[in-house]
Amino acid sequence: MIIRRSGDRNIGIFIDGISLDRATRKIGRRIQWKSFKESLSQGRKPVLSNYYTVIPFEDDARQHSFLDAVERDGFSVNIKRLPPKGIDRQVTADVEITTDLCNFALTTENARAILVCPSRELAYPMRILDDRKIECVIVDFGTPQSPELMKAATNWIDLSTTEGIWL
Repeated sequence: MIIRRSGDRNIGIFIDGISLDRATRKIGRRIQWKSFKESLSQGRKPVLSNYYTVIPFEDDARQHSFLDAVERDGFSVNIKRLPPKGIDRQVTADVEITTDLCNFALTTENARAILVCPSRELAYPMRILDDRKIECVIVDFGTPQSPELMKAATNWIDLSTTEGIWL
């Protein structure tokens, strides 16, 4: 039997749009989506590229225009709406990211999951995937939010030193 050292990986990209947006605003930069996707997938064609976000209950033309641009550059945009004003309830896309991540990782041969700016809530599913020898790479700015994420990840990439993905 021949064992390949790295082999071609089937790449899945999972972007927490809210966390990524906060991070890029903090550093005052904007992402060039097509270059960003190519950088994350190392020039390979990803099996899937998902962008998750939460938008206001009321429609906002600027928000939809931005999401249309992200979609045009090859990402599937997954939207979750905030509740109407006056209803105090926290809304995240963590359940959607986790479900898609696990489905991808468990149904795709030789899977490499790339998680961009994941929340600490994803540490547990990442640990389970790691136990199954499924590669999970965290891409974030600076130090990840929690040590649990670092322990669960196969690798970690710092976006703050990445060139060629900015407008």
